[in-house]
Amino acid sequence: MNNAFTYALLSGVLFGLWPSIARTAGSTSTNTSLIVSAVTFLLLTGYMLFKNQTGDLIGADSAAIWKLVLAGLVNGAGILAYGILVNWQGDGIEISKLVPLSVGIMIISSFISGVLMFNEPITATKIVGVLLLGGGIFFMSK
Repeated sequence: MNNAFTYALLSGVLFGLWPSIARTAGSTSTNTSLIVSAVTFLLLTGYMLFKNQTGDLIGADSAAIWKLVLAGLVNGAGILAYGILVNWQGDGIEISKLVPLSVGIMIISSFISGVLMFNEPITATKIVGVLLLGGGIFFMSK
């Protein structure tokens, strides 16, 4: 699988499914975040060993490692917040409303960070996409 679209489709489907699977467990948000993260760690470690990519860790410079540590802290906080969201039972809000809200904000955040951190261009189609996402978030939350 060397097609970016295939990976985008696969990750979108899998990220869309795991919250519903986790919610059926009826567990606490902390347990959800911890167990999902631990299994993810084991899966990634197994993949890294299988692909024989352990040398990548050894060859990384300290600046890269610290940036990855920061990314890991941000991701961990995001997973914790997402675990709380997935298990949210109050207010009668459906998971089919909560997850699209989170994913829409994630897409908008990646657009903003791409512009600020990588000088990616702000195009008319991206602006339309952000506006459509905002509309989608609005309608999904009703």
